[in-house]
Amino acid sequence: MKRFFLFAAILYVVLTATSCAKAGDNTVRQAMQAYGSGQYETALQFFTQALNEDTNYSDEILYTFIANVYANQGEYEKAIEAQKKSLELRADYRGYVTLGMLCHLIKNDEDSAKAYRNAIALDEKRGKPMPVWVPSTLVRKTQKRHYRFWKRLGNWNPISR
Repeated sequence: MKRFFLFAAILYVVLTATSCAKAGDNTVRQAMQAYGSGQYETALQFFTQALNEDTNYSDEILYTFIANVYANQGEYEKAIEAQKKSLELRADYRGYVTLGMLCHLIKNDEDSAKAYRNAIALDEKRGKPMPVWVPSTLVRKTQKRHYRFWKRLGNWNPISR
């Protein structure tokens, strides 16, 4: 029985010492915990610090996390800049959709439409413009504005059912 526990202890030490975790992963974990508890400034500091550390997280993911922090603080311009940095490193469908939503929040429909078109160009199957505007239709006064926006973007009519 003692041998089993000794073997288990040695195995634990070996697996812990040779795990794939990198030093900066703990910084990202701390940032995520701070973000989850609403401590956005602390999360922003940790995510920014993680950009200069060796982590298993790519820089484009870290910039997306930073954009989310800024967006939750209502600092949409800074969120847009962080999201653009992420897309410069690696363009992807979800990143462009996020950028489109952020641009739409500051009423920059031209850049928003451009971001959505870039997303569609990357993945036409997922690129049917529909779920992005749905939550905001709960607010009656913005429906016409969204309709005009989507009409300019493509040939989809969100109001007809």
